[in-house]
Amino acid sequence: MNVNTQLQTPINPPILTNTAGSQTVFIFDDDPDILYICEVVLRNKGYTVHSSSNCNDIVDKVKEAGADIILLDNKIPPQGGIMAARELARDIDTKKLPIVYFSANTQVEQLSIEAGTKYFIQKPFDISELEAIIASALYSQRAR
Repeated sequence: MNVNTQLQTPINPPILTNTAGSQTVFIFDDDPDILYICEVVLRNKGYTVHSSSNCNDIVDKVKEAGADIILLDNKIPPQGGIMAARELARDIDTKKLPIVYFSANTQVEQLSIEAGTKYFIQKPFDISELEAIIASALYSQRAR
């Protein structure tokens, strides 16, 4: 399984009922197939989902959507995931949001570290891996 975190947060948090219903996921990826699949899967799990094929005005988009978690592609145009994650980290309202960094690059863990994100997943990923990492990140966020 290619899911991991730098702080070794448990991947299988306790199952909480109706946790997704009030949670909002924002997906940033320039691949329409990835966006579509993630949107369908996460909506079926009860999440509210927003998506964008670029990271222009990323802070404003995330704030406007009321995102609880962000899925961020490494090669998202125009500036890429590392710069986009750093931009989110500079804003007082978005700096504590969990970001799941994803990439087909085999060095996704190192890219995640460079971006300053705690969670990462390598493409292609299994849907259950995606669900687990999102649940884990949201669980850890609530526990703070």
